Amino acid sequence: ISTFITSEPLILCIFVLIGFGLFWVIAFPFNYYKEYALERKHNLSTQTFKEWVKNKLKSSAIILGLALVFFEVAYNFTSINLTWIYIALAIMVAFIIFLSFSSSSLIETHLHDSQKLQDKELLSRFATLAAKAKIKNIQVYKMKTHKTKKVIADSSGTAKARQISLSDT
Repeated sequence: ISTFITSEPLILCIFVLIGFGLFWVIAFPFNYYKEYALERKHNLSTQTFKEWVKNKLKSSAIILGLALVFFEVAYNFTSINLTWIYIALAIMVAFIIFLSFSSSSLIETHLHDSQKLQDKELLSRFATLAAKAKIKNIQVYKMKTHKTKKVIADSSGTAKARQISLSDT
């Protein structure tokens, strides 16, 4: 590849694309069986094959974009002082931890048709539980999941602020 392309970032991008593509092709049958065939077999999914593939491609595109950024940044840090590599790693770890705690509030409520829970009795019960856990700020959402018949519950947030997302089948 380097005989045809002289730009190192572009060469790295091509290698990441090739590696990701190979991984995707190898993993596809396993993902199909686990995420689509088994769910349909046990009547847990309402997605068509076309919808499943569309969602799989969307999530793969997001992961590929993040992988390209990660590998380009990591590659550029290899020629820099070791201290900067540690700083970059610390920033990446902090970012990953932030995303793991806040993914529901940042992503899930936007991916699903979520709305704040209106059931006053259930909200009161959540508020009581939150007070026992010394959580001051709690938000409860109801997710509309048209892709599955499974019940989904998720809790995310940091410190004294939490978000709870529930689905109802």
